[in-house]
Amino acid sequence: MLQKLRSLGPVSRLIHRVLVRLPSRLAILRRRRAGDVIVDLLETHLEPGGRYLDIGANRGDYAAVAAGRVGRDGMVVAVEPGATHRVRLSKWATSAPGRVFLPAAVDAVAGVMHLSVPLDRDGNPMHWLATGRERLANAMVEITPVATVDDIWQASGPFDVVKIDVEGLEGNVLKGMRGCLGDVPTLIIEIEARHCGVDALAATIDDLATEFPHGFFIRDGGLVPIDDFDVTRDQVDQLSASNYSGEGFESGVLPATYVSDFVFFRDAPRSAVPDPSSRHPH
Repeated sequence: MLQKLRSLGPVSRLIHRVLVRLPSRLAILRRRRAGDVIVDLLETHLEPGGRYLDIGANRGDYAAVAAGRVGRDGMVVAVEPGATHRVRLSKWATSAPGRVFLPAAVDAVAGVMHLSVPLDRDGNPMHWLATGRERLANAMVEITPVATVDDIWQASGPFDVVKIDVEGLEGNVLKGMRGCLGDVPTLIIEIEARHCGVDALAATIDDLATEFPHGFFIRDGGLVPIDDFDVTRDQVDQLSASNYSGEGFESGVLPATYVSDFVFFRDAPRSAVPDPSSRHPH
């Protein structure tokens, strides 16, 4: 059907672009209404003509936010190994200049990875929870190419903002960006002890706090200084208090106060996102 539309001329190509972008734009609106701090960070720390790298782009919502901010003169690279959103991201990448989709995983070294993709109760793959760190029970295995951030940086960088969401492989991804980490102005990264373990989480945060002068975590719709993060209070106890059940990647609903996202800045942040500690003392 889309092929037929394209063959009709400019009007049909415009319709195609609208159809490709509409789901992401609706998702962005929902995130803005929910007070998504990462949306605010991208819109504040990316300028027209800027560059954004999204490692673990999932369905591409944040890549779409970044693309809208940097415009046709900028560049957005979305990296996602899972097959669930491959068609969607491929169409997004061809809908405007400066958009690149890499169907690959990211690790410490380039090569190939056996990606373990958990299945839900109906047998559907949950690619957003896929991991190359371990073989999961009740999972399918996909073989995917692997790149390093250093490779991507050399080919398409530099980038103004880098986001990492890789379900427990954060340490490996950071090892694969030793050559460029010192040039990253803003890093947004998801780190959870339920995926990588408490010790690995602590080591990763310590390393990044040493590398970047300004570190924060996201809680209650604001940025909180990294020194206030407590893995027991902000993650472990939050899981115990919710109806989340099981270990690792088993499904469950996480409470709104659960902390998983961290932000590190080379320079003082420009975002107007407030520190919520005065509203919710701990």
